[in-house]
Amino acid sequence: WFCRKSDDDREASEYLDVNNFELEYDEDYLHSFTDYSLFTSGSSKQVNRLNENEVHYAREERLKEIQMWSIIREFGTYLVFLILIFLISFANREQNSFLQVNHLRNYFLNTIQLDNNYPKISTIDQCWEWIENIFASKMRIQPWYNSDVPQNLTGYINDKSNRIIGWSVMRQLRVKSTKCSGERVISICEDDYSFFNEEKRSFGPGWINETSVGGTYSSSILGAFKYNSSDELDSYVYRGEHGTYDGGGYVYEFLGSLSDLTSNLSKLHQLGWIDEKTRAILIQSTLYNPNVQLFTSVTFLLEFLSSSGVYPTYRFEPINFFDLLSTAQMLSEMTLMKFDTGELIEANAFLGPLAFTLFMFLTVFVCMSMFISIINDNFRRAQQDRIDNEEIFSFMLRRFLCWTGLKKVSELERQAQLDSRMHLQYFDPIENFPNRIAQLLEVINRVCFKNIFHL
Repeated sequence: WFCRKSDDDREASEYLDVNNFELEYDEDYLHSFTDYSLFTSGSSKQVNRLNENEVHYAREERLKEIQMWSIIREFGTYLVFLILIFLISFANREQNSFLQVNHLRNYFLNTIQLDNNYPKISTIDQCWEWIENIFASKMRIQPWYNSDVPQNLTGYINDKSNRIIGWSVMRQLRVKSTKCSGERVISICEDDYSFFNEEKRSFGPGWINETSVGGTYSSSILGAFKYNSSDELDSYVYRGEHGTYDGGGYVYEFLGSLSDLTSNLSKLHQLGWIDEKTRAILIQSTLYNPNVQLFTSVTFLLEFLSSSGVYPTYRFEPINFFDLLSTAQMLSEMTLMKFDTGELIEANAFLGPLAFTLFMFLTVFVCMSMFISIINDNFRRAQQDRIDNEEIFSFMLRRFLCWTGLKKVSELERQAQLDSRMHLQYFDPIENFPNRIAQLLEVINRVCFKNIFHL
């Protein structure tokens, strides 16, 4: 009762007299007269009603306003949905990721020392020194500070905290030798790397023909001079600072003990595995820290440009799969509708899998048809509403600028609005011509019918 809105409408009372009304013969007025006096009488006030054109203009403005608020509500819904996605995405983070990446940077890059500093590598010799003395020694676990042998740490790197998943791989990408264009002192040129001038032939140790291989080499050394495609390696294209590199290449796998790694890397150094045709060296490995249940993808990239110089880059990407395990399991069950194929096979070894396969095909077909229909319908609506959307967007922009005070309605714009209202009062005579013809025919028919009636 305290929040009840008053029945008095001041704006309406300026034009209407509540005491001046007409009743039908079967109606009675049940309320008392307000401000009733014998010496006063209701003064009739003339109401300035809108004409038909002004009503039409006001209706269009109101429809635009309704559509504007509808778009604002829809935009607000999308904005809330986007905020929820960002909250879920950024909230699903591992608090130990920064500490893990910081530890691996200090562990592998060796930035404290002047020698074998990875970010300072600029020559091929410095590259080999870091690979042989720093990377290889840190990728194999070694005795403790008191010379005790680590127990139950097989497969761990030398920090005793991270375990290697699989093994580390060093992949090289090379370019072909081409004849230099024009008259030059040097006849053979090696250009920058591209997918078109990549070397994909297999060689023997020392980059000689396979048929002229001499001496005895291990399988790791022989495999480092043979080309492997991206399909064989199950690898992907990698983008560096100075180029994009294919997933194939010449691969050396870090297998065996620390002494085997040191011997093989020294042999590759002697055979000139990295030379003037080398354009990229990719060292990739995956680590797992069981203490924080965190995976880390480690990638070192050494880019060799034709203009000389080595440009090292690195990436440490922490990944947490365990938080997504329950979600992935739930999505898999939803996709498969939690069918037990074992019971179907036990029921009938042929009809069970056949019925399940047909059901899945029909489900996918229905879903695809539904999605395509929705997309086509949305494109059709967007094409039809393109002009209306442009008009409503200009209307919204004008309202927003006026509401914020950034733009005031000028005299020209006000006159343009009055002109648009005035244009509604006029019409093209050609458009009204069919109506005039219809009226003329109606008059002729009436006159003819009257003459026939008198006759």
